[in-house]
Order: sequence, then structure tokens, then C-alpha cells
Amino acid sequence: MHGPEVSGWLAVFRVCCLLGGFFYLFPLVEWSFIPSAEWDKLVQLSPPVVRFRLFSQIQAVVLAAGLWSTFYLLARPRASTPRWALFVLTVLVILEVIGFVMQESFIRALTSGMLTRGEAVGPGEFTEARGHVILGIISGVAWILYFLTSKRVKDTFKAQPT
Repeated sequence: MHGPEVSGWLAVFRVCCLLGGFFYLFPLVEWSFIPSAEWDKLVQLSPPVVRFRLFSQIQAVVLAAGLWSTFYLLARPRASTPRWALFVLTVLVILEVIGFVMQESFIRALTSGMLTRGEAVGPGEFTEARGHVILGIISGVAWILYFLTSKRVKDTFKAQPT
């Protein structure tokens, strides 16, 4: 037995969950093709680079799993689905904020001369990454507000009589 139909903005959110998982995992695939000489340059920059990359990889796996599980749950809506979606979105925002703080401290260290830039890291990468993080935070907060205030969400996921 399937639950009520997911439509409107909920359908858009479902598509965002599917695509968002790929968005978070793409850097893992991209980084796996970096030649070892380039990795050596990155590791020589400093431990903050390594910590930031490790955090980014863990973040990607956690968020992709959360978004894809939400995508699955939206296919078979039940009363607990909005709580799970809110949990995943809250984790997304928290991890994005932590990543943003880590990235900004790394950028400050580079610009103050505490770290040397190395050929493997260019200034354009920071601007692009900053934009992705800010977009993740804004979209996460927007979807949280939607789930908390939407009448469609309340109607779609109200407890079903058994």
C-alpha cells in the first residue's frame, strides 16, 4: 500500500534529494583521479588541508546517504518522513556551516602567509567552493522553513488510519 501522492514543491524537493546526493559525491570521484604528485603538493601545504579534505569526504558520504534515504522515503510517504527530512536538512546546514568555517580559516591562513599556496590550489577554487557552501546553507534553510510551514507537507504526511 502506497501513501499519499507527493506533488508540487514536495516533488521538487524529492528531485533535489536525488540530484543533491550526486552533487555531494562528485568531488569524491573528482579527487580520486588526482595524480600522486598533486596529492603530495596538497599534503605538503599543511595539516589543515588534509583535515579539510577528510571532513569534506565524510560530509559528502553522510549527506548523500541522508538525501538518498529521504528520496526513498518520499516515494512511500509516512508520518515520520517530514521529521526525517528535517533531521537530514538540519545536518546538511550544520555540516555546511562547519565546512564554511574550516574553509574560511584555511583561506585566512593562505592569505596571511602562514601557508604557502602550492600549484595544486588556485584562488578560483576557493571562490567557487565558497559559493557552493553558501548555496547549500541557503537551500537547506529554505527547505527547512518549507517543511515547517507548508500546509501541503502537513496534509500529505498526516497520520494515515490503519
